[in-house]
Amino acid sequence: MFNEIALLRQRLTQHGTLDVMHASHLWTVTFEWLQPAAKSQVETAEDLIGIALPKDYAEFLTNVSNGATLFKDIKYGQWGFKLYGTDEVVTKQQFWGINFPKTWNTRLLAFAETLGEANVLVLNLDRGSRDSSGCAVLEGNAIDPVSNWPTLSRTFHEWLDHLVTAQGDKYWEWK
Repeated sequence: MFNEIALLRQRLTQHGTLDVMHASHLWTVTFEWLQPAAKSQVETAEDLIGIALPKDYAEFLTNVSNGATLFKDIKYGQWGFKLYGTDEVVTKQQFWGINFPKTWNTRLLAFAETLGEANVLVLNLDRGSRDSSGCAVLEGNAIDPVSNWPTLSRTFHEWLDHLVTAQGDKYWEWK
C-alpha cells in the first residue's frame, strides 16, 4: 500500500535528506522515521481515544512508521509535516480539542500537524472512502469552522501519495 514511501526512502541521501523544489525555490528537507508500532499499540490508542483508527492510517503505523516527520526544512524548520504515532494521536486529540473549542468534534481524528503553522490535519470519520479503507483528510485551523476546512484527499493513503508526488508541497493550495 505504501510504495511511494519505499520509493521516497530510496531517493534520500545517506544523511536522510532530499533536495526539493517548490515553485522556483530549491531547499533541502529531512525525514524522521520511527520503528513501526505493534498491533497492541494501535489497539491501546484506539481504546484511549474511543475511536477505531482508519485502516490505512493504522497500516502506516504498523507497517511503515509509528509517527514520522516528513519534508522538514533543514535551514529554518518552518516547513514540513509531523505525523503522529500511537502515543501522540491520543494526546493530540485532547490538545486540538482544547485549542479549537468552537470547531472541534469527536468525529475528527488529528493525525498530523504542519510545521511552522498552527494547522492540524484530520481524518473526518464521517466521510469514509467507498472501500472503507480510510477517511477524508482535511486541513484545519482555529479561525474557520470545520465546514470551511479544505478537503485534501479522500483517504490518508491518497494524501500521503499526493504529498510525496508534490515533494512535500501543499498541493491542495495549488491554483
